[in-house]
Amino acid sequence: MKSPSKLLAALSALVLAGSSLQADEPFFQIGVWAPDLQLESAASNIKGIRLNFVYVENKNVTGADLFFVGVTRGDFKGFAWNLGEWVDGSAKGVLWSGFNRVGGDFLGWQGAFVGLNEGNATGLQTGFANISRGSFKGLQLGFVNYAEKLNGVQVGLLNVARNSDLFWIFPFVNFAF
Repeated sequence: MKSPSKLLAALSALVLAGSSLQADEPFFQIGVWAPDLQLESAASNIKGIRLNFVYVENKNVTGADLFFVGVTRGDFKGFAWNLGEWVDGSAKGVLWSGFNRVGGDFLGWQGAFVGLNEGNATGLQTGFANISRGSFKGLQLGFVNYAEKLNGVQVGLLNVARNSDLFWIFPFVNFAF
């Protein structure tokens, strides 16, 4: 068994490291309703874990974003598992939710009942309705798939690739390169 002094030293180091992180960019955010009922201000950048018990908002988020509705006014990097996820800037990572929207560019896996990309997206989109208003490079799997400019494959009941030379609307499988 480790000596109590070594354990105390390790815990002290963790507390000091956590407090130095919190000085510039908090590691932990928890909230019920933004901006008043949340631990850190909506203008804060979170690097760590954000827990949303109804609706939480921050400037930039890097890390894990969990539970109900998370709003990021800047960029998001990490893993989100929410009922709703709204990112005004760019996003990299995994976004799984009932509804999610990325205002900028996206790189990763977007899984949602409805997934919306306003910018360019690269990766995998899965869900009932996958919408990419910019260019989409990768694979879309869903009931309805839409890409303004597709460089990849769509699999679903209704597939729309506005830039396709052959069929811009096609059932089951569509592609454009």
